[in-house]
Amino acid sequence: MVVYAISGGMIFLAAFACRFSNKNADKLFLFFAGAILFLVSALRATTVGTDLKNYLLIYDRIGEITMEEVPNLDTLYPGLNYTEKGFHYFCKILTYFSKDPGFFISVTSFIIVGGAIFQIYHFSNNYYFSILIYLLFGHYMESMNIIRVSMAMSILGIALFFLIKKKTVWYFIFVMLAICIHKTTMVFLMLYPLSKMKVNRKYFFLVLAGGLFIYKFGYDILLYAATFFHYDYYIKHIGHGNADGLLLMILIVCFATAFFWKSYEKDDPNAEIWVHTMSGAFLLAVSAIHFGLMSRAVFIFSFYISILVPNVIHSLKKINRVWGYSLVSFAMTFYAVYYLYRLDDINSNVFPYMFRI
Repeated sequence: MVVYAISGGMIFLAAFACRFSNKNADKLFLFFAGAILFLVSALRATTVGTDLKNYLLIYDRIGEITMEEVPNLDTLYPGLNYTEKGFHYFCKILTYFSKDPGFFISVTSFIIVGGAIFQIYHFSNNYYFSILIYLLFGHYMESMNIIRVSMAMSILGIALFFLIKKKTVWYFIFVMLAICIHKTTMVFLMLYPLSKMKVNRKYFFLVLAGGLFIYKFGYDILLYAATFFHYDYYIKHIGHGNADGLLLMILIVCFATAFFWKSYEKDDPNAEIWVHTMSGAFLLAVSAIHFGLMSRAVFIFSFYISILVPNVIHSLKKINRVWGYSLVSFAMTFYAVYYLYRLDDINSNVFPYMFRI
């Protein structure tokens, strides 16, 4: 906990120093914050992170075989083929440079933190507040647990960049690459049809109606789909869901965005795409009530709260911005406390932090 507190304090001091410096200091702050977050993640011991030991085992075994043998990983090492082929090839390429576990942790940390910084740099109107939400909302800390999903999210950030630029082919290419790392990211494909919809009052009502429909009939739909496709492993998990407080937070963000929509859409040229990400997060969070494993998919979309919220507040009048930043800071701090002490099962391997020495 001490390492997290010290690194957070350093980022806070950097924000304070840069905020009252010249305009270019915003970029300098983002670089400094990214460097600190990367080092904390990259230098952690192999015991810090829930899934890390499993991935390191795969990394070690893949280092012992040839590239041609990678598709036969499960035959060579039974029980290790539960991850996607794309991740296996990624690991194999890394082993050509080094088979040291620290190298794997460093590279994946660079991809994950770099992807988050890339998106904040290109999409946020307030780097300081985006970093604050990224930290307090738990995305950074959780990235040390669910490495593959977080890596795939960085790739999705590039896909989203191309979608905003209306380069659809590249959008689909990078979404497919992300799916090769973690299948859950296929939910990001829903963003394309959503991006064709105009955001207005009718849109918000349709999304709310969709959430109510999923809440009412989601259990039956998921059970039928799992049975039809013979996903026997998932059938036992249906009906055992938990939104983990995310649904409430996403609903608050959605309602606030709808309330300030008229002023916000004039200030942010990408306003609609961020609303679409929250719509996806909301619908998936409702699904997670029936099927807990869907929370991983919610995690993918909920990252964009760190983009949407600062951008919405930025669109307000100056006096209202102060209130907006203050209220959201309080809410995010409250959520961070909830995240740290309520979700022990998720964070158990993030604490205590230890350096890899």
